[in-house]
Amino acid sequence: MKLWFGLAVLTLGFAAACDDGGDGGSGGNGGNGGSSTPPTGCNADPWSCPAGQTCWPDQTGSFQCLNSGPGALGASCQLYKGQPTCGDGLVCLMLVGQAEGICTTYCDPADPARACSDDAICGQIQLQESGEQFRACVPQGGGGGAGGTGGAGAGGAGGDGGDGGMGGDGGGDGSM
Repeated sequence: MKLWFGLAVLTLGFAAACDDGGDGGSGGNGGNGGSSTPPTGCNADPWSCPAGQTCWPDQTGSFQCLNSGPGALGASCQLYKGQPTCGDGLVCLMLVGQAEGICTTYCDPADPARACSDDAICGQIQLQESGEQFRACVPQGGGGGAGGTGGAGAGGAGGDGGDGGMGGDGGGDGSM
């Protein structure tokens, strides 16, 4: 099942919300307006996974150290439960409406050694279904994922109109 991270609530099974680290929650836990599930798996310390693994949501939505996928930092990725597509220490950030995400790093705003680059912010991410949280570098401008294909070119000129057809024969007078 595909996971989604986003800036708004999604309707695709396992969704996530992203904010800038404010104190309020999404209200998604029974509508209590500020409660969220604190990290319980490797998302409490995503740097604790050994070489060859990354902290990734498993089949239940809980974060576990799983064997890393092939995606390098900045590579396009898909976020599937239990199937990492990003490399060591990376997570796939897939925002609302995107067909694919981008492999990005986990971050910690309190630790300069784990800060994001200048072109990203350290955003608080919460998986809506499980309430699990983590921090990841979110490209500024809502980035993530590869760009779409270009639009269609200008239309061609219309063809010449056809000749009018001949009118049909009139109907009979109804007599036999």
